[in-house]
Amino acid sequence: MTDGPPRVVVVVDGEHYPPLVGEAIRRLRDQGRDVVAALMAGGTEKVGAHDLERTYGVPVRDGSGNREKALGDLVATHRPSEVLDLSDEPVVTPADRFRLATVALLAGATYRGADFELRPAPMPRLLTKASLRVIATGKRTGKTAIAGAIARRAVQTGLRPIVIAMGRGGPDPPEVLDVDSDLSVDALVALADAGKHAASDYIEDAVTSRVPTVGCRRVGGGLAGAVSMSNVEAGVRIAQDRDESLVILEGSGAAIPPVAAAAGVICVPASSHPDVVRGYLGPYRVLLSDLAIVTMSEEPGAASEMEAAIREVSPRIEVIRTVFRPKPLEDVSGCKVYVCTTSPPDTGSRLTGHLREAHGCRVVGISHSLAKREDLERELREAPDHDVLLTEVKAGGIDVAARAARGSGRRVVFIDNEPEGTGVAEAFDFALSRAQDRSP
Repeated sequence: MTDGPPRVVVVVDGEHYPPLVGEAIRRLRDQGRDVVAALMAGGTEKVGAHDLERTYGVPVRDGSGNREKALGDLVATHRPSEVLDLSDEPVVTPADRFRLATVALLAGATYRGADFELRPAPMPRLLTKASLRVIATGKRTGKTAIAGAIARRAVQTGLRPIVIAMGRGGPDPPEVLDVDSDLSVDALVALADAGKHAASDYIEDAVTSRVPTVGCRRVGGGLAGAVSMSNVEAGVRIAQDRDESLVILEGSGAAIPPVAAAAGVICVPASSHPDVVRGYLGPYRVLLSDLAIVTMSEEPGAASEMEAAIREVSPRIEVIRTVFRPKPLEDVSGCKVYVCTTSPPDTGSRLTGHLREAHGCRVVGISHSLAKREDLERELREAPDHDVLLTEVKAGGIDVAARAARGSGRRVVFIDNEPEGTGVAEAFDFALSRAQDRSP
């Protein structure tokens, strides 16, 4: 953005009498705004034979063929700090406004109307090393599993990653877990006993991937992924000062880490409605990303529909499909195990079948209530006899499940959710290459 009065592009339509719109633009200038151009979004009822550029007093771009492209050209040319919508229905609908807002936000401009304002999330450029953002369309999308898998792939390719995870229960100040940190069951239960969230995402990343992690916290999440409060910038400064060569910034739910990254990955469950990427500000998240991963793609039809929706938003984005399979982090062959997971009940037979076939254990029961502590406690009390509790490092995995197992003298083994699918390693390499190529 340039110095001086705020630069503004206005969105107008032909259903408004042009002299009235011209008067509104003049009033904006009287208020100290520098209106530099107008996007004609369509409509002809009241335009008549008016010379719009003379009447409005600014250059006018016709957007009737492709509004988003026309607005993109205007913001690229004029670099406004604000796009002000002076249009109305029926020419510009609420859905249209979200699409135009996406264009503005991606350019770093606020999109404002008569009774609304959408601001781009601040993303300061604090990192001078390779960086990769991993975000999602919501909670329980597999984002942490993907971030951890990318970190492991980075190690295999010779990079030295550090993961920064922000959570709704993360620490303050930011906390570093190094590769030699004690991540044993007893250590994590002790952490829960001290009143901390011992299953925060940065702990899960450290347990499953054995790379350094930084735990941060955040509160709130906006329509465009902004957070109301976080300490992520402090965590990024810690990572910037360390020796690792790659920083992986992990989002939280649909919230986006409030720091710029060189490249991006988005996780989208196949079971979601396609409007999570097509509607509202879903396109904003997709267009921030270089790689889209359709997670939980067991149903080919749903996965295909989601992939088509993603490509509709961003035709050039790389897209792959994955499924998650549980991987115990210790040998459990021959053991009677009880499983605790956040996955929905309809995945139970697949998960238990995979554990039996790939890891040689006998699954005597499974709880899908890891995120529902009261139900989890009841199901653990009613669980069949077992030798080993297998649990994800999520939700009540430590403070409820691991604590109960330890109290009854049972062994606890943590589970990772490994992504499987065609081209997964190649897709991760693509994202890592983008992160390195674009680093300052």
